[in-house]
Amino acid sequence: MKVDFETIWNEIISHEGETFHTPSKGIPFTYVVKDDCIFVSNAPLTRNTKNNIRRAYEIIDTCSRTEFSHTIIGSSYVRALLESFR
Repeated sequence: MKVDFETIWNEIISHEGETFHTPSKGIPFTYVVKDDCIFVSNAPLTRNTKNNIRRAYEIIDTCSRTEFSHTIIGSSYVRALLESFR
């Protein structure tokens, strides 16, 4: 059974500041959450909105990694978070 997105979002919020690693290259990163956006330490000019992360959550199991990376802003970071909490 798939976990509800709001549960995932709450997990993302509660783990703010912890170190995660991108799935492909294992690059470490942290993030902060502000105003329903995630700001990743390695990509300070990129913000991921809650809606973008929700979209990623909806498609992560139905598309290839290439399609995911072309569709989702900051795909490596978003994938790392979603894979950690689902």
